[in-house]
Amino acid sequence: MKSELLSLAALILTSILLQAGVHAAPGNPNTGEVPQYVLDGLHAYKQYGYEAAVKIWLKGSPYEAGTQMASQISFFKNIEMLYGQYQSYDIISVIETGTSNRVYVRMNYERTAGYILFTSIRKNGKWVLAHIDLDRIQKYASR
Repeated sequence: MKSELLSLAALILTSILLQAGVHAAPGNPNTGEVPQYVLDGLHAYKQYGYEAAVKIWLKGSPYEAGTQMASQISFFKNIEMLYGQYQSYDIISVIETGTSNRVYVRMNYERTAGYILFTSIRKNGKWVLAHIDLDRIQKYASR
């Protein structure tokens, strides 16, 4: 009876920690939350296309007015020509430290998938894009 109560208490505590976004296992690839700008951009991509997503991803970042990052992200036009229309996304991993947040996303297209790594920094108390890395094959995390 005592061991059953301890097991139940452990199960409840684990559930509460996971719902709160706290992951106790060291090395867990999901140790943070996906920044809102990343999610907003992914939803905009589905509804309005990659140009709308890029505007959201760059907003507030050091690259907002720059052309280098925007031209790098215009790579999406080429991806769509090769991979087909964007369908959905899957979050593969989230790693957050006190100073950075990295979200690795599988972008699902009609014919195949692509991968994008968002690295964010805090600016005025909010996560903003610091770097974006686009790949044709999965390079980070395991899923």
